[in-house]
Amino acid sequence: MTNTIKPSKPTILYVDDDIENLTSFKALFRRLYHIFLASSAKEAIDILRSNDILVIITDQRMPGMTGSELLEIVAQEFPNTLRFMLTGFTDYNPLVDAINNGRLHGYFSKPFDADCIKSKIDNNLKSYYLELENIELLKRFQQNERFLDTIIENIPNAICVKEAKNLSFVRVNHAGAELIGYSKEELIGKSAYDLFSKEEADALTKEDNDVLLSSKALDIPEKEINIPNKGVRWVHTQKIPILDDSGKAQFLLTLCRDITEHKQMVKKEAALQKQILELKKTQALGRLARGVAHDFNNMLSPIISYTEMLKMDISSDEGNKSLRLYLDGIYTAALRSKELVHQILTFSRKSEQKFYPIKLEPVINEALVLLRSSLYQNIEIIEMIDSNCGSVAADTTQIHQIIMNLATNSCHAMEENGGVLSVELKQVTLDFDSSGGREFACLAVQDSGVGIEQSIIDKVFDPYFTTKENNKGTGLGLSVVQGIVKSYNGDISIRSAVGIGTEVIIYLPICEV
Repeated sequence: MTNTIKPSKPTILYVDDDIENLTSFKALFRRLYHIFLASSAKEAIDILRSNDILVIITDQRMPGMTGSELLEIVAQEFPNTLRFMLTGFTDYNPLVDAINNGRLHGYFSKPFDADCIKSKIDNNLKSYYLELENIELLKRFQQNERFLDTIIENIPNAICVKEAKNLSFVRVNHAGAELIGYSKEELIGKSAYDLFSKEEADALTKEDNDVLLSSKALDIPEKEINIPNKGVRWVHTQKIPILDDSGKAQFLLTLCRDITEHKQMVKKEAALQKQILELKKTQALGRLARGVAHDFNNMLSPIISYTEMLKMDISSDEGNKSLRLYLDGIYTAALRSKELVHQILTFSRKSEQKFYPIKLEPVINEALVLLRSSLYQNIEIIEMIDSNCGSVAADTTQIHQIIMNLATNSCHAMEENGGVLSVELKQVTLDFDSSGGREFACLAVQDSGVGIEQSIIDKVFDPYFTTKENNKGTGLGLSVVQGIVKSYNGDISIRSAVGIGTEVIIYLPICEV
């Protein structure tokens, strides 16, 4: 017991209008208690308001205010002060009234009986101090409880406590409730079968029972759990049995950390490392391609020039018809080779390019005019071009190359059975990165050709990957298109179904002119 609760000498206020009684009382008890004396109720109230009085003893009959009236004021204003009345047999009615109204802790009969007074005061003080101590202990317990609650609630990891008998929740912190997707109040008394699917609940319950039976902690670095309304989450879980004095498991403590974002980050890092590796391969391939393309161009130039001169020198006589066909074949092959070299150089070029605002409509029209001249008769072109579509920061030659590559791919897909080639341009508003809507030019090229199998559609943008026959494609077309689109901070996607056709959609950001 601290001195703040139990003083060395308790303070007692004795109230009596008889001076001799006051003197006698102080003489009897001055060694045991710290005595205050008052000859009237008014004086007693002044002393109470100025001092910390533990016990008040008052005579009943006093001028101005009776003892019972004084005790009523004390009970209201100083409820923690122990209240006693000194009375004779003639004061029986006020005494009963004071006891019934809770104003008294006890009474003493006249004349003074020192032993009786001391015994009653000490017994009441003992109860009083015990009550104060209990209040103090309760206060400390509540403070510790609040302190512990604050710690538990502010821990970012989920903390759950289940009772061992039926594995129902008895305590869950905020992070635990957040992870499971219910309020703390909703979780108390619930088991896994009230919250998860039976399959999930069976697995969790088996783990819990294994820990309780073994009385050993279990650490699960990675665990997949399917949470209703949240889907699959990955967690690092620790299950710890809480044992009683006999060593029997009484509760199960579960500590759980959501590592879903961490796993996603690790996955992204692995993908980034793969991209870096692919970039290094591409850079090496680009250096090789630039060297080969340069030398190849040097060889192609005289082939194309001499072929053109031969075509001009040879007459159109019937006898030279076969020779002209051969020259046309050489010339066409040389032009295709030149186009291939251009694609290789475009794919391998890593230098910074300058782009200017251009309208897409005239470039598309120019490309389609060129395409129609060499188009198979069984292929129809449908144009849906919005002339009001805004400008994009781009290079005209590269935009032309995008359209020709996509349209050529579509034509090859419809070469055997014919079909419809649809080219659409419109302006749309999109929100790719949740930073607010932005305006984009949407270019869609669609065909009704053979389509692409879903098992390989993710590979169509890979360099040199092609679904065409060996003599009908290089596998660079879509890769080049994707590279150009990405350099414009745009996006490209492809949708296809076997026997139905393919659609490639490109989004290029609108720029202010």
